[in-house]
Amino acid sequence: MDRLLMFLSLALLGIGTAGAAPELRLSTTLAAAPLAPAGRASLPPALRLRLADDVRTGIGALLLDKALSMLGTEYALGRNDGDAVDCSGLVQQVFRSAGLDLPRTADELLKTGVAVPRAQLRPGDLLIYRWKPRQLHVAVYVDDGYIVHASPSAGRVVVTELSGRWRRKLVAVRRLL
Repeated sequence: MDRLLMFLSLALLGIGTAGAAPELRLSTTLAAAPLAPAGRASLPPALRLRLADDVRTGIGALLLDKALSMLGTEYALGRNDGDAVDCSGLVQQVFRSAGLDLPRTADELLKTGVAVPRAQLRPGDLLIYRWKPRQLHVAVYVDDGYIVHASPSAGRVVVTELSGRWRRKLVAVRRLL
């Protein structure tokens, strides 16, 4: 069966204010366009993500809507509130928006759901990485080779392409839905 694809444009704005999230306008087709901040004439190039047709409806749409609404939220280890999240806090909030309560830590999430081969990634799957020798990091697969996660290095929730570096650090893929 042919997969219908749509494009989601996200201009990832340079966020100059700590804790300020970019404002996104989401339509029913999940097209997102950031609103230009006051005093900023031009926007950076948009990041284009292809989303499978089944992501646009049902639980996939809820998960994606919540995850993208959190872009720019401050990263803080151990936090899970409206102002800041860590990686597992982001995952918890995203899945809670669809009515699923998940464990709090990446270690616990590693034991949740079912294992999935890397070649069978679907939007909403959890990707668990070795971040440091004794520390795991978790992200949500968006589609078309992109993840959304609370990034310690960026200091906020971002969308990241699954580069070779990310693929090498991947420990497990877990499917909850």
